[in-house]
Amino acid sequence: MKNALLLLVLSLVAAHLHAQSGVRVYDYKNQWNSDNALLDVGTYTGSAIPNNLNNRISSIKIFSGYQVVFSENEDGTGYSKTYISQVGHVNENLPDILHNKASFIRVLPISTSQKKGVGKTETSGGVSYAQDMNASWYYNWTATGDTSTSIEFVPMVHTWTGSGVFSKIDNLKNKVSHLLGFNEPDNDHEAGSRGILKNPVTAADEYEKLLPTGLRLGSPVTTQNNDLNSVWLEPFLSEAYHLDVKVDYIAVHWYDWDSNPKNTRGADPDHIFNRFKNDLLAIHAKYGLPIWVTEFNANPWRWTYVQKGFMEKALPWLESQNFIERYAWFECFQVDSVKARCNLKENGSLTDLGSYYSAHSSTDAIPENKWIDPVLLSGSELDNNSSSRKTTIRNGTNDVSIQIVPNPVNNYLRIKGIDDDTSIQIFDMQGKLLLKNSGRMTDVSSLAPGIYLVQFGDTVSRFVK
Repeated sequence: MKNALLLLVLSLVAAHLHAQSGVRVYDYKNQWNSDNALLDVGTYTGSAIPNNLNNRISSIKIFSGYQVVFSENEDGTGYSKTYISQVGHVNENLPDILHNKASFIRVLPISTSQKKGVGKTETSGGVSYAQDMNASWYYNWTATGDTSTSIEFVPMVHTWTGSGVFSKIDNLKNKVSHLLGFNEPDNDHEAGSRGILKNPVTAADEYEKLLPTGLRLGSPVTTQNNDLNSVWLEPFLSEAYHLDVKVDYIAVHWYDWDSNPKNTRGADPDHIFNRFKNDLLAIHAKYGLPIWVTEFNANPWRWTYVQKGFMEKALPWLESQNFIERYAWFECFQVDSVKARCNLKENGSLTDLGSYYSAHSSTDAIPENKWIDPVLLSGSELDNNSSSRKTTIRNGTNDVSIQIVPNPVNNYLRIKGIDDDTSIQIFDMQGKLLLKNSGRMTDVSSLAPGIYLVQFGDTVSRFVK
């Protein structure tokens, strides 16, 4: 009898523990001690959000081991925020900008990866390569990878944002939680070969197409230096901020190109490391977001002993910095007649460099609970009043939301919720026609600062330049 009672108690406890998965959502603030809608792994949008809580969520309880993304719009766009519950539970009230406005929820089991990873250019063999390096994650610059093992695969949208790439991501189901953005859109030989990505402003529109995945999103990764200057990443992030397009972490490439590496092949590894460290500290100080160093080495021109000396300095430092979430060494390409000097494997065996990389122990990529507002530029803060960044128009006939973003506008005015061939006309406040266009984006850089009227179809609204 006692044994039967014990088994009953244990089964009830197990059932209770099993039930405590995913996230609970509530329609009032500070409701964490009550039971309400429990959302397990999956995607919930609009009327499919349980208990009639579409646009009515105020507070949340996320159970340990889960990552949850909340977004304004049913397609995952609009203001979004990612929460990660790594230790214990996360009890939070949604920020004002999402309070009673969340229409998209993606619940995923969190990744338990450590910081150290690898990049493998082939779409196969990444798992075994990661295992050789004692790495817990890998990527291959594509959206196709092996998710059948404990080695985490991180997909990338390298260049194209067509339905094919998103079908590949969807096929990964709930086995991936992170997504890397465009690969070097400032480089004509990489993602920059697609003109719309070369321009950081129009690239922000393309990047917005990643939001419906509900994954934790990495920034497009630029060539070295264009992550700190005003050429690409800074204007991209500024535009993303105005469009309410979230970026969860910054991806970085670093090769010490500024040090004339071709003519300094035997450079002091300490000096190389100091430049590496200072650049990463500057990037973090500028944008305030976690960093993934997805490609780095001492430079392909540098001798192997220089690579080893640099690695011996870099890896312990990367592991010690809380803002560095992940890193992946990049094997050298051949720059002259001498074989590459920073490969981790050659002829099927670990090199001396690879042996060191493999033996170096790694720590948890995300050791604590995390939720970061997308404060994208140094000194900027999110304005909780979303109307200061966009104007939303409700069409009473079919309840379609049309948004004018950003508002105030910089150089490009976007109108979300209209067809691509919709006629756009812009007038001054006296009714003088200034610009005509068709489609969802209009270049208004020629307009002087002021208040303007925009007409599309039968709708007229104001915007500020």
